[in-house]
Amino acid sequence: MDAQDKLQELYDADKQDSAAINKQYKVIEDLRRQMVDNSVEAHNRINSILTKEQREKFREQGRGYGP
Repeated sequence: MDAQDKLQELYDADKQDSAAINKQYKVIEDLRRQMVDNSVEAHNRINSILTKEQREKFREQGRGYGP
């Protein structure tokens, strides 16, 4: 069961436990933060091996790393 399924299970319970729901939201928030951190790290690692010209071409082609 993943974090989102666990949250849904908590919401579907006959008696919702606010503390458990809040705790599960924190788990999901932490996972999302890890995803952002990993994305930034990957972006920086890729940029560190590309030449300036390659980075410019990559950006021109619309293959950026996020919004």
